[in-house]
Amino acid sequence: MHKFGLPLVVALFVLVALVLWINAGRSSSGTGNPNRAFFVDEETGEEIVRPGTELPPLLGKAGNPTVVGAMKFGFKDNKTGNISDEQIVYLFKFTPEAQEALKTMDQHDPMRQEAFFSGQLVRSPQPDSDSEWVHHNSDEGRAIVALPNPPAGKHLVQIFPK
Repeated sequence: MHKFGLPLVVALFVLVALVLWINAGRSSSGTGNPNRAFFVDEETGEEIVRPGTELPPLLGKAGNPTVVGAMKFGFKDNKTGNISDEQIVYLFKFTPEAQEALKTMDQHDPMRQEAFFSGQLVRSPQPDSDSEWVHHNSDEGRAIVALPNPPAGKHLVQIFPK
């Protein structure tokens, strides 16, 4: 096993637990559907809503694999419950090998999580950043997927389509 195997698995578990915790808080508010997800066509810039089970890159309008996943977050006010500052924090897609493996894996397969993150590529959504696609579990990838700190009196929530 890779010399960083156990720490990497633990770190990925913590990340998934955080996302699930955020999702649980978000979905219980009734403001989004966690079974749907945001995607962006990199060729047209169009934001698209599709089933959350789809594994990008997906075919865009021109028939090219240009539709990638978009992880959107915002800040929810602790008192009012209002959500502000919604933004796409990062874009993601999978390597062809990961796409094929994930399509054939059972949702409850214990290796699915490892395949999901080890085969995921991420980049910044900012058009002027010249961000390259990098592996999610690389140092560069972890920096890209780092979630913003909420201001006082607010907490971070993942945004799902309605």
